[in-house]
Amino acid sequence: MLSRSSHYKAKIKDVGYTTFEGIVVFATIAVLTGAVAFIVLADKQIADTRNSQRASDVKVLIDATYQYAIDHKGELPVSIPLHAREICRGGGTDCTGLIDLDVLVDENFLFKIPTDPTTATFNGSGYHVVRSQGGRITISAPGTEWGKTISESL
Repeated sequence: MLSRSSHYKAKIKDVGYTTFEGIVVFATIAVLTGAVAFIVLADKQIADTRNSQRASDVKVLIDATYQYAIDHKGELPVSIPLHAREICRGGGTDCTGLIDLDVLVDENFLFKIPTDPTTATFNGSGYHVVRSQGGRITISAPGTEWGKTISESL
């Protein structure tokens, strides 16, 4: 026959979890939550780095266009259209259907047309350019991540 204390211990063990089991479950949930948070934060940091590169590239392109206009008595490259189109990556690639801004590739302006870290193609830079009716030039990076908008105007 079981003593009263032995009988009580047996019932407690059958009723719920031990402290150790609770700690193991809690630790497992904490580790999984931490891993998911790390993956999401790492992805955001990588996207932010690529967006920073895009912002820098767009600034370089608009500055080169501005410098070109200064050196050519206010004239902008004639190839810039009234509807946004992708800039050709240049350097001898086929620019069919793209905007050729190789006039900016010069030791005074650019060494080469910058390319988007993820959306550039063999021929296209991944960046778009447009001229407004009033002559304002806007260069943008449509491939941004996490909903960020990157564009510069001249």
